[in-house]
Amino acid sequence: MPNFVDQEQKEFERFYKTSLLWIKLRPTSRRVGLLTFFLVDTMLLLIFVWSFLDYGVFDFFKERAQLAEIIANSTDLRPISQDRGAKGISELETGAFGLTDNRADFYSVVSNPNADWYVRFNYYFSYGGVQTEPVVGFLLPGETEKTLVQLGVPVESVPRTAQIILTDVKWTRVDTHEISDYESFANDRLNFSFEQVDYERDVDLNGTKIGRSTFVLTNNTAYGFWEPIFVIVLRRNSSIVGVTTTTVPGLDAGEARSITVNWFGTIPSSNSTEVETVIDILDASVFMPPSGEASDDVRERIRIKD
Repeated sequence: MPNFVDQEQKEFERFYKTSLLWIKLRPTSRRVGLLTFFLVDTMLLLIFVWSFLDYGVFDFFKERAQLAEIIANSTDLRPISQDRGAKGISELETGAFGLTDNRADFYSVVSNPNADWYVRFNYYFSYGGVQTEPVVGFLLPGETEKTLVQLGVPVESVPRTAQIILTDVKWTRVDTHEISDYESFANDRLNFSFEQVDYERDVDLNGTKIGRSTFVLTNNTAYGFWEPIFVIVLRRNSSIVGVTTTTVPGLDAGEARSITVNWFGTIPSSNSTEVETVIDILDASVFMPPSGEASDDVRERIRIKD
């Protein structure tokens, strides 16, 4: 038979010896642990002190020397920024024409000298201490000699001189990531032709003599426009003698349309006519969606079986 007493005695002796050894080694273990802790803590403290001295003291003088060298060799950026920034809108000519019913037409020829800057603004005309109501205007990049108008403004007397005032001027640089070549972009969307341009002063309309401008407008672009606006400028020699506008609704791509514009009131004497396009091609809402060919309705090809 196995002797359970002897086995239990052996287990107790083994446990006793292990416990006695741990009791003897515990002070030494504590000292080793504390020493290890202090060594690690001292190393971390030394690393912190060294990093502080290296960054805050040693590198301070090195960075100052590098900064002084950069400043000494740098280029003055102010002329560069001024050269690349948007230049102001140029006013070429401003005037007004009195009508017969205590109204006046105001105009101003302006120019955007920036080839890659687009500008939106509000403008109004000032004359004799009176100001017209502000209207919204824009200039496309590089758009020169554009005529801004305000027509049929009630006035007490015919203005002799007028001044255009621009407010809320906001410049936007053309994003080259979206439009890599703005000139080609604009040519593709502003390719209009004006043919058979004519102006008559003695047109009879129900017994009233009026002036009449006519021309054939052709949209040579691949884009349709909802309501493109065109400014008609009458000149006598080099002087502007009349301005008006016309809106052409729903102008399709490739469409040619005959346009007639009547001039009422004072009929100016003119020997040349200019037609200007006023379309903000950087505003996607001015374009009509492309018209596609009619296709079969998919629903007509679906049959539900009983």
